Amino acid sequence: MSAIFGLIRANGSPAADSLAAMSGAMRHWGGDGGGEWCLDGAGFGQSQQAVTAEALLERQPLVDKDEVFIAAARLDNRAELRRELAIPGDITLPDSELMHHAWRRWGEACLAHFVGDWAIAVWNRHSKRLFIARDHGGNTDLLYYHAPGLFAFSSGLLGLFALPEIPRRPDPMKVAQTLVVWFGPEPEATVFQGIRRLMPGHWLSFEAGQLNISRYWHPEQLPELILPDDTAYEEAFLEVYNTAVAACLHSTRPIAATLSGGLDSGSVCALAARQLAARGQRLRAYTAVPQYLPTGASAKRRGNEWELAQATAVHSGYIDLTAIRAENLSLMDSLERTLTIVNTPQHTASNLHWILAILDAAQALGAGVLLTGQNGNATVSRSGESSLQPCLVRGDWRGVCQALRDMSVNPWQALKWQVIKPLALPLLHQWRSRQGHNSAHPPWAEYSAIHPAFAKQLKLQEKIRASGHDPTFTRDNPTLRTRFRTVGLGAGGLWYTIGAAYKLEVRDPTLDRRVIEFCWKVPNRQYCRGGERRWLLRRALRPFMPDAVLDDRRKGLQAADIGHRVVAQQAEIVALLDQLQKHPVAGAWLDIPRMRAVLASLSQEVTAKNTTQAGTILLRGIGMGLFLQRFA
Repeated sequence: MSAIFGLIRANGSPAADSLAAMSGAMRHWGGDGGGEWCLDGAGFGQSQQAVTAEALLERQPLVDKDEVFIAAARLDNRAELRRELAIPGDITLPDSELMHHAWRRWGEACLAHFVGDWAIAVWNRHSKRLFIARDHGGNTDLLYYHAPGLFAFSSGLLGLFALPEIPRRPDPMKVAQTLVVWFGPEPEATVFQGIRRLMPGHWLSFEAGQLNISRYWHPEQLPELILPDDTAYEEAFLEVYNTAVAACLHSTRPIAATLSGGLDSGSVCALAARQLAARGQRLRAYTAVPQYLPTGASAKRRGNEWELAQATAVHSGYIDLTAIRAENLSLMDSLERTLTIVNTPQHTASNLHWILAILDAAQALGAGVLLTGQNGNATVSRSGESSLQPCLVRGDWRGVCQALRDMSVNPWQALKWQVIKPLALPLLHQWRSRQGHNSAHPPWAEYSAIHPAFAKQLKLQEKIRASGHDPTFTRDNPTLRTRFRTVGLGAGGLWYTIGAAYKLEVRDPTLDRRVIEFCWKVPNRQYCRGGERRWLLRRALRPFMPDAVLDDRRKGLQAADIGHRVVAQQAEIVALLDQLQKHPVAGAWLDIPRMRAVLASLSQEVTAKNTTQAGTILLRGIGMGLFLQRFA
């Protein structure tokens, strides 16, 4: 996948040297070309990585007398767009030129015509107006910085860090939000002060020193899809899903995939392998398996997904499956390597070792594409689990009864988790607060390494309460659910950045715009009925996936052996905690004694509870500590 970058200096001072610095910092994104354009105080560039035949034709920036146009893009609807633009089929154009034609025809309305992973920037040379926009599903990234006299943007942080005027200071509130798993009221904020992210489905304009940001995509406003029967929904779903998967198979280099024992990556691989087989090709897939005993597993959580992943591969007949144990990649090395690539601490710190090991394997294969089903839970495998709370608030008892019938848990469990616990926990927290126990037992105590004094200094609990966020994760959160379903909350951006370091395009058909819109429009009862969850996907994929996978009701537990991996590196972790304790920022913002207590517990006996805490408290805290060590 390619990258774009650029800057504007308000005083018109030459930007050539700064643009060259940005280009150098983003060069790792390319290797297959790119270019820059600069005039007076404005400069724009693109770094090209070619995975498709069309990408080899890219020659950017595109410059005419009026505008400068750049794009980091892979269009998935090239044929449809050509027809709309009346461009003859015998003319071969790279994606950037198709998008530029669309911009010249429709202006900002062209965004509604694009399907794929993309980001664009357009500079009007006369009005001095910059317009940038990002794709619908969020499989790219676009960051920006604005201060008096300077506006800069880049597909990666390194492009911005190339400019000495942009400070590298951690944002205390965003650090805290990362540690307590609260996305906050400003998901566009990053862990760096002043650097923000253009969210998926949004555009930004910059003119005369003023920023204007707008959301252009509103799938929640789409009307409900009404079809005659269940079979019609299955057929329509398969058509859309197969189309999205087919688009992700467009590549001049081999295609690899991640494959778990679940429905999301399993369905992607099943459909992809079937389509590749029609070309006489096979799909190479990778499954992360535990190196040690998966102590974190339980009756409801699978600790080793190999058996079910293998069942999917065998049922397909066209998947070559490789087990990834990541035995040669230590936890500390994986945290350090990921931080070097993406420059930000990661929520999924306990999974980085196997993610990097899969990327290593795909790169060794010479793959150009890695398929995932990362966001399937929000789209193709939506549980459709009904919420009782809206019906209770409205006094809709018929709706309550229908929701209870459709739920996959018994009525008592539903009442306990959706009504009793959400009502009781806030009362408990209020009581603790009045008793003076609030700081000693905050609601995130069991899963966060944040220092209590740091949280108190930020008035974190008060801000969380005011925002409506539930730190116990037991209440229904329509705002978070809606945001996740529409923008994915950044998972695609992580894969985009880390994939570029491995010269791979990481593609996720479950985040295809057409898939998101279709899944949004489908009535909830197609996803959950009579106690059956993820019902639409289970029905539609029945011919292509084994019953053992489709009928399994357990969830996969990634890195279920993480507790044993931690114990194996105990000496190294103790030494690092000693360093973090002495660091002026990390020692003040992280609860090092709490992290030490988790490590001590693991050294005594690895259990399901402290295995979870190894990921949520210890490793997430260490990842943040390694990040904070960069700052005095």
